Amino acid sequence: MLARFYKLNALALLASLMFCPAQSRAEDADIIAVGWFDHLTYGAINTAIGIPLGLTGMVINEARSGEPSSIHFDETGQQLVFKNGSLNFPYEYSTGAIHHGIGEADAHEAAHGKQAGNLGPLFLPAVGLSYLLQGMDEGVMEEWAEEWKDLGKTMNNKRPLTLRFEMGSRDGKSLTKIGANFVMLERASRLNIQHAGKSFPTTVVYKYGEIGIHAPLSSLGEQTGTEDLCHCSRGTPLIIEGALLKKDFQAQWATMAKAIKILIDSKQETGALKIDFDYKRLDAKLLSHILGIGVRLGYKETMALDLIGRAGGNLKGVWSLGVGSKMKSDLGVTLTGQVEAEARFHLMDWAEVYGKIEREVGTSGYAREAEVVGATTPLLFSAQTFTGANGQDGTATRLYGGVEYRKEDESISAPTGGNGDPFSSEIKMTIFTLGGRF
Repeated sequence: MLARFYKLNALALLASLMFCPAQSRAEDADIIAVGWFDHLTYGAINTAIGIPLGLTGMVINEARSGEPSSIHFDETGQQLVFKNGSLNFPYEYSTGAIHHGIGEADAHEAAHGKQAGNLGPLFLPAVGLSYLLQGMDEGVMEEWAEEWKDLGKTMNNKRPLTLRFEMGSRDGKSLTKIGANFVMLERASRLNIQHAGKSFPTTVVYKYGEIGIHAPLSSLGEQTGTEDLCHCSRGTPLIIEGALLKKDFQAQWATMAKAIKILIDSKQETGALKIDFDYKRLDAKLLSHILGIGVRLGYKETMALDLIGRAGGNLKGVWSLGVGSKMKSDLGVTLTGQVEAEARFHLMDWAEVYGKIEREVGTSGYAREAEVVGATTPLLFSAQTFTGANGQDGTATRLYGGVEYRKEDESISAPTGGNGDPFSSEIKMTIFTLGGRF
């Protein structure tokens, strides 16, 4: 009986995909594609929870009511509907790519899927907390889903170009270089969610096809140490990097106390590559997801302090590129865990000073540590700045930039290839950036 049940639903699912009317898919095609990718990667935990819950609900509810169950795509093409798949019958809900209900899913439910893709493992706790504090089927998560029903229609489309000037040292050798990063398409949206008379600014930025080239201004300067750790004479001191997709999400949630807000952010990188012709190495970030939770004390338009903790994971790879590589052997593909702590001080909405500590460890003895301090002013906005004041809807700032000092240490104690020699590197760099959206 169960085998027949699953077989019939598989055929119905295929038919719904083939004959789902295209005109009902109001959302932009790229948002739908990214949404499904999120369901299978960054938000996979929500989908994985939803599938067995949905199948169990379908069996129970069909046996109880006699109403036939089915699995098919929703009218927007953004979720799978497990009809009669609710374990809380007759209430409907969504877990990632899965909609559990007695009827059809719509764009509002698909927006819950977008939430799950951005928040990953934080999605279900956020929904539960919202329902607990603000009531079932109401509250900021529901209002947010209403605003994100047609996310693509709210987005600004720009092509950012960032110029970078860096000066510092790498492994005891002075280094000065200039570079440029170009994003083929940036889609950014800032929406001000309103609930119970309070504002909940929500920002999401998609960056498709980022390409960067960084080269030295001279011969990398004089040797500051006693040993040529850099092997600079063996290669071309040039760095080329790129990424298929970067996605940044930020939200502010009001609390009972007016001077305190909850901060949530998410940073995802997919298919990011960096080729360092000087060190002769290839770095790849296949999948990377870092989630942050924090608090804002005060008012950004006067004075405010943000305290944020972040954690996440990276599926990355590091490979040497032939003779002269400092690494001597490959790390290969590894899974790493990353934690961050950041403090950011805002002064009258026109200046920011921040500091951040990062720690990353993984298999094969990989470790990375970084300390970062930086500042922005009215003339040097951050890349995520939007023009809307006091949490109102806004468009991406056309000009941006900043100055930052970064100290980073990286080590691989047990490489997997070659002779297994350990590797370590230290970078100290002051970075000036200036860019614009076109």
